[in-house]
Amino acid sequence: PGRPAGEAWVLHAGPEWSTEHFDAPREDVLQHLGGALSEAAGVHLPERIHGDVMRWRFSAARPPRGDGAAYDAAAGLGVAGDWLNGSKVQGAWLAGRALAGRFLASLPADGGGAPWG
Repeated sequence: PGRPAGEAWVLHAGPEWSTEHFDAPREDVLQHLGGALSEAAGVHLPERIHGDVMRWRFSAARPPRGDGAAYDAAAGLGVAGDWLNGSKVQGAWLAGRALAGRFLASLPADGGGAPWG
């Protein structure tokens, strides 16, 4: 919303390349990723109007826990996030589902009140 008409592309580099080039100059990263897109798509890209580089040094849990969520029914407290289930957007979604499942499983079978109070 509020963006000008036209196309916008978000390019992600793989973890190995990103680690190797973490400190590379911004323009070098933009040139490399744009060139890789152009080659993969088999087209000449138009001149870039704007480009930015985001560097997330700690974006991947190693190893990710893989249990999806942590929930303490007695305290009514839970956490979920990609770091609990694979360090990617689908991991965050799955972690949210896992937490919701644990919360719902902790509710009394008769449907009465929250389990913590």
